[in-house]
Formats: sequence, C-alpha cells, structure tokens
Amino acid sequence: MDNQRRDRDGSRRRIVLVRKTQTLMEESYQIGDQVEVYLDEKFGNKEGWHAGTIFKIDPYSEHRSFYWVNFDTEARLKLGTRQISVFNPKNIRKIK
Repeated sequence: MDNQRRDRDGSRRRIVLVRKTQTLMEESYQIGDQVEVYLDEKFGNKEGWHAGTIFKIDPYSEHRSFYWVNFDTEARLKLGTRQISVFNPKNIRKIK
C-alpha cells in the first residue's frame, strides 16, 4: 500500500506527492558590484532602496549567501551607518 490508502467505501486512490522545486536566484552577485539594498518598514523613515557596493560575500548554504554592502555617501548620511549584511535576495538588486 505504498503511497495508497483505502477510502471508506473500500476503493483505492493514489496519493501523489509533489515536491516544490528549488528556485535559483536569477542574478549572481560579485564583490565590487553596485547594488541597491531595500530596508523595510522596520527601519521607519529609512525605508526604501539605498545604493552601495558589495565588499564581502559569506556563503551560508549552497544556494544562499550573506552579502555585505558598503553604502554610498548619500545613503550613509541618511541611514547613519556605513554597511549592512543582506541575506534575503528580494532585498538586494544590481544597479543597471
């Protein structure tokens, strides 16, 4: 009865197990890339996209990394910090 079970009426029905495929990041990032980092509403009036440059990449797993970003001068003045690490890929994008 592997992957099957009986209904109350005695008929068999098959249970299909579906595994969601791993979505790979479309963009890859390298040290020196010009990027924008998104800070959400937890940062109050600092919410939004801020420009900077990747200066360090710390691998976390086969598919994800921490990206360390030095903020540009304008972002540093607005945010009051020089750098940040970004783990969630939806919060970082390349400047084109």
